[in-house]
Amino acid sequence: MAWGLAALTSGVVYGLLLWPLLPRPGADFKAFYTAARLLALGGNPYNLGALRHMQDALLNQGVSTASVAYYPLDPVANPPLFYWLLGPLTGLPPQTAYIIWTMASAGLTVGALALLARRLLPQAARPGPLVIAAVLALPHSMVNLIMGQPDALFLLALAGAALRLERGQPLSAGLLLTVGWIKPHVLLPVGVALLLTERSWRGLAGVLAGSAAWAAASLLYCPTATLAWIHYLAVDRGSGLLFRAQPTLPSLLGPLLGRLAAPLSLAVYAVAVLVLWAHGQGGNGRRLWARAAGLTVLWLALAPYLHLNDGLLVALPLLLLAPIAVANRGTALTVLLVTTLLGLYLLPLANLWLGVAPALDVLPLLGLAAALWVARREIMAPVPGG
Repeated sequence: MAWGLAALTSGVVYGLLLWPLLPRPGADFKAFYTAARLLALGGNPYNLGALRHMQDALLNQGVSTASVAYYPLDPVANPPLFYWLLGPLTGLPPQTAYIIWTMASAGLTVGALALLARRLLPQAARPGPLVIAAVLALPHSMVNLIMGQPDALFLLALAGAALRLERGQPLSAGLLLTVGWIKPHVLLPVGVALLLTERSWRGLAGVLAGSAAWAAASLLYCPTATLAWIHYLAVDRGSGLLFRAQPTLPSLLGPLLGRLAAPLSLAVYAVAVLVLWAHGQGGNGRRLWARAAGLTVLWLALAPYLHLNDGLLVALPLLLLAPIAVANRGTALTVLLVTTLLGLYLLPLANLWLGVAPALDVLPLLGLAAALWVARREIMAPVPGG
């Protein structure tokens, strides 16, 4: 009941109240669109002056700089091959392209959630559309759709890679994970860590092969922009990415630890990966999914730089824990999970309306990590009817 009410509140606020009133819907996608158009015309999307000129021509014609509908300069940092792949959409008006992108993103999200629900929920506890709608209403999912981010691709790739690993197809699992090169700091640290802890050398070979293909295609189709992107990350922008307010533990601890917060968090994640690696392979059953869920939650909490929409990956641990919460009604685990769920839905709303620090959004992730630990024996047990 608490999950349903929180999901309804989130869906209404984001989907029915916020989205229609936004003066700049799809702001992130339109930044991608602008970069893709500039690249298609032979320009450098990492040159801020050229990007500003293109953005004004595409999005700000006849709009006063004082208007809330004016798109301010939004620098981009994705690899140029991503913008090259978006090229066909730049033949459409920006708003039309955004609508198509959003519909595709919603479809990919629903597909990924259906895939996860089919594998992780038992037959008897599969309310299908209700579960999918509740997770789709997460603020992380709604912000991904509203802003036009590509995180639905990462959720689908993570779910597909875990299934491939479970079915003994590690090479294709590794290849799937290279979708993460669209935003290298979101999916790849989770996927590569999962392959390492599973000692899946063929899976890691798949990641290397897919990454080599990305690099070769990028150098073939946009060589100048590829070199500009590397310089942009290494010199112009990369050092500043680690210290902005984010819904992660380094951001929460930043005032206390300063610049040590990010490297310490990365060290904690590395130690967690080493501990799991030392415990040997998880196998092809629920231990594998438990590892995928644990690594996902840890990275979302410990990453130096993530946005709220990147937390869409939290759908995997949520669906893994859902049947356990139902089976353990009235226990301390239920209280922990309900509190965590309420935090996942309601803390971002508090940020939206009350200006609460975004770093507090990491607290439900820490609760989810605790729930995974408390429920570890139940997670490993076979699910009746699953």
